[in-house]
Amino acid sequence: MLREAGDLSHAAFALVHLGDVRETTGSKSEARRAWSAALRLFAELGHPEGDRVAARLRAAVRTGTADPSPAPDFSRDDSAG
Repeated sequence: MLREAGDLSHAAFALVHLGDVRETTGSKSEARRAWSAALRLFAELGHPEGDRVAARLRAAVRTGTADPSPAPDFSRDDSAG
């Protein structure tokens, strides 16, 4: 829905959060799928959060789990300016 509205930044952050939830509930492949979709959006936007998502996704693929680093800070809106 956010993607259709043209709000790609918030859509990407929502996908990261969805991936976090999926990972927490044991759905590792679904988590990786959500993070991959988020990474594509961040790359499309040239958003720096893509680097963190890419690192987390690499760790998840390598270990079969998510990187234990904290989730991104969704309270910031780096899309302005």
